[in-house]
Amino acid sequence: MEQKKIITVTLESKEIRHDVMNKSHLTGQARNAEGKDYRSTAYMQASEDDEHAYQIFRSISNAFSHLKVELGEYLHEDGSTSNNRINTAVEKGEKLKLEFLLPSNFNNSACDSLGGMLHEYIVDRTLSEWFVITNKQDAQDYANLATDALDRAKQALYKRERPTRPTYDD
Repeated sequence: MEQKKIITVTLESKEIRHDVMNKSHLTGQARNAEGKDYRSTAYMQASEDDEHAYQIFRSISNAFSHLKVELGEYLHEDGSTSNNRINTAVEKGEKLKLEFLLPSNFNNSACDSLGGMLHEYIVDRTLSEWFVITNKQDAQDYANLATDALDRAKQALYKRERPTRPTYDD
């Protein structure tokens, strides 16, 4: 009989949005300090204002969907429909859940790393899409960071425990 472990990763969409806005703000401040035009650095900085929110929500939703494709080997989902709407949980600031069905020898110590890297992937991919619009020079850097975070998430998914040798009482 095959034994599997179910590992649930919960991502707070409010934390993801805050991280996106904070990193875009810091990137804008850094470019301003480098002498870039103050107006262009202001446009780099995402906010929760209506004109920014739609794009941020859309990009987070796209990143979350892409994550599901990339990690589909172990993802345990029963949904069979799709639409082109922004993910409701993202729009409402709710939790995003991913449930993985992993081999019984999955090393649970990798759970924190997995959750952290999934968060980083979504943030960096969202920033990459944001900067394609507002600051093309930084877009590729964030795309590369997203790829690296995804690779580290996959490494965490593939962590396994060493088998233990059986013991005998006779």
